[in-house]
Amino acid sequence: MPNDTTPIPNAVLDRVLPTLALTEVPVLLYLFRRAFATQRPTVAVSLLQMQRRTGLAHTTLLRSLRSLDQRGLITRQRRLGPNGHRIASAYTLTGAWR
Repeated sequence: MPNDTTPIPNAVLDRVLPTLALTEVPVLLYLFRRAFATQRPTVAVSLLQMQRRTGLAHTTLLRSLRSLDQRGLITRQRRLGPNGHRIASAYTLTGAWR
């Protein structure tokens, strides 16, 4: 597979994406892209970076992430750095579409 592509399972394309709100689609696809690039189901990404990549406003992004989590498609783990401050959350693709 060429390096500039991201494989998305057919079940996601056929069964999941049609059920999502339009604002949830770029979020889920971005997480797939990051997960494929790192070859891990869990990726750490800041909200600001995700906003820039998806083009969504902060509140819209948060609403979309919450909805994807409630649907069981992703899980979000909030993380703290050594100084106790928040750092980029970790998002895991759950594989619920299988």
